[in-house]
Amino acid sequence: MSGATAAAFELSELKPGHLQLRGAMTFATAAAVNAALSRLIIGSVGPEVHLDLHGVTRADSAGLAVVVEALAVARKLGRRVVLSGVPQAMDDIARISEIEDMLS
Repeated sequence: MSGATAAAFELSELKPGHLQLRGAMTFATAAAVNAALSRLIIGSVGPEVHLDLHGVTRADSAGLAVVVEALAVARKLGRRVVLSGVPQAMDDIARISEIEDMLS
C-alpha cells in the first residue's frame, strides 16, 4: 500500500483505483489533501477512481472543495470518481450550495 500523510489526514491507495481518506478534510489540511489526491488520481489507471471517505473525521467547505477538484481532475483525464462514505457535514454543505448532485 502506498500513501501520503500529513499531520491530520492519511490518504492510501488500497489497490489500483481504490483510495481511502482518513482524518480531517478542513481548511487546515485542504491544500495537502488536494495535492496528494490529485497525484493519486493522475497516477491511477482505468475509467474509475473509487474514493472512500468513511474515515473522514471532520469536514468543512474546504474539504468539499477538495472533492469537487478531484472530480474535475478525473473528468479532465476521462475518468470518473465514485464516492462512498461522504461525511454528513460535507453532504449538508453541498446541499446548501446546491451542488449535492455532484457527490452522487
